[in-house]
Amino acid sequence: MNLTGANLISATLCDANLESAHVSRANLSNAQLARADLSGAHMWATSVTNIDLTDVVGLDRVDHGGPSSIGIDTLYKSQGKIPDEFLRGAGVPEEIIELAHSIRNGPPIQWYSCFISYSTIDKVFAERLHTDLESKGVRCWLFSEDAKWGETVWGEIDRGIKLYDKLVVVCSEHSLQSPAVLREIERGLQREDREKKNVLFPIRIDDYIFDKWEHERKADVVKKVVGDFRQWKNHGAYQKSLVKLLQDLQATNSKQP
Repeated sequence: MNLTGANLISATLCDANLESAHVSRANLSNAQLARADLSGAHMWATSVTNIDLTDVVGLDRVDHGGPSSIGIDTLYKSQGKIPDEFLRGAGVPEEIIELAHSIRNGPPIQWYSCFISYSTIDKVFAERLHTDLESKGVRCWLFSEDAKWGETVWGEIDRGIKLYDKLVVVCSEHSLQSPAVLREIERGLQREDREKKNVLFPIRIDDYIFDKWEHERKADVVKKVVGDFRQWKNHGAYQKSLVKLLQDLQATNSKQP
């Protein structure tokens, strides 16, 4: 199988037979590879980022034609359980291989990242949330409704939703009237249907989502637990809401029926 240079971002390759496949210069970022067989696969300059390699078969028998990019996020998602032969063949320095050993022998580390979508009118709240989530160990990025407007905006949105584990949408009156934010909600829900896991985490800072919002996807959004940050200017109330959001983000990824 020749997958040289293939764009396999977020591809579902679970149980795939990739024995002796050519994956040089392929982008496997965020791909699902559970139980895939890579025995004898030919790899060079391959992007292996944000992937759980724990159950991948044949990693110790991959044919490395040169170095590849193995993300630190991949080490953490795999809990360090990646054969040394694979890491060395991909050109990973010994210091990083030692890091993998420490992760493997220590308590499991739950790694996740978060993409925050919001209206620029709600910038003060969004930036506060971003800062507080980062301080709690959640890697997160802000994406406002007018970020990089132009021909590339939808590409940036697609990239963000594909590469980050969870999508937090600040559901205010302003954001829920923004075409950009609505598009992100749609893409997040589509990814949930495709991957069968929770991706979209709506939070509200006013009552608009329940009282006045009219949209064909409203039922799919409000059936979720919508985080309540309406009193975000009150420090005590905000902290309680933040703790609840952190608990939700750290919960299992399995999508509830």
